[in-house]
Amino acid sequence: MDFGSIGNALLGGWQAGGIVNFRSGLPVDVLITRPDIAYVGTPTSGTYAGKVYSSPVLSSSCPAYSSGTTSVNAGVCTTAVVNVPGGGNTRNIRRVNLVPGVNPYINAGKQLLNPAAFTIPSPGTFGSLRRNALNGASLAQLDMTLEKTFAITERVKVDFKAEGFNILNHPNYAVPGAIRLAQGIPTGGNAANTTISNGVQPGQAYSTGTAGSNFGTFTSTVGNQVGQGANRQLQLSGRINF
Repeated sequence: MDFGSIGNALLGGWQAGGIVNFRSGLPVDVLITRPDIAYVGTPTSGTYAGKVYSSPVLSSSCPAYSSGTTSVNAGVCTTAVVNVPGGGNTRNIRRVNLVPGVNPYINAGKQLLNPAAFTIPSPGTFGSLRRNALNGASLAQLDMTLEKTFAITERVKVDFKAEGFNILNHPNYAVPGAIRLAQGIPTGGNAANTTISNGVQPGQAYSTGTAGSNFGTFTSTVGNQVGQGANRQLQLSGRINF
């Protein structure tokens, strides 16, 4: 199309290009903080029976016992059991159980993972959620270039280029920073302090409050440099050829 001499100088000869990047989410490995030894309420411990704690429970409501010549009014309500097979943090890989039928993704604002989809394994068992079973957010980015050569004189030319990265400014989030669930099971108590801390029992789903601060929440984007994953960034360049 002929725009005239001035129009051709301004509107003609432009070259445009683009790159579209799509990527599925990176793997997310959900783990749990879990003590090697747990304490399970004995059958005669009343309200503590069968419940799991991270430390012993001593209470006057449980059968009293004697220690040497000293009579102790508060009885031991729990029995120590191996909580994590192998112990020693099992190379720091402690997995959770996934609740059947519950979507592990919540996708509410910056919250990716649903705490209610995870439970603590029973003492002496490994968690059932396999390694890297879940994925973080996908990536989508459109980059564009626009360039043109302006002839100043017969021998002098100026190359102009405009580049836009993530031109639509689509947020591309990195894997959530906190993907390790809190320890969960309540702590025990003693004769002076029989108050049991709040917590969750094996098989009981986590909540936002018990899962830990910012569990499964996006806290940063993929990158902040020019290139894949950054927010929208524009750059202009020019070169004189003579």
